[in-house]
Amino acid sequence: MSKGALEKIRHEAPLLLAKICDGYCMYPQVLTSQDALDEKCESCPMKELMEMVEC
Repeated sequence: MSKGALEKIRHEAPLLLAKICDGYCMYPQVLTSQDALDEKCESCPMKELMEMVEC
């Protein structure tokens, strides 16, 4: 993968992941507290993906 492609992924990935979290995740609607949501997010595969992209 070229360096330019990697930079594009690093730039676009946070926007895409935020869209997935905000638009498709069911937990913000079903969990009543921010603490419960934060706990659920800690084990989310999207968070793990985001951490990989940020490296």
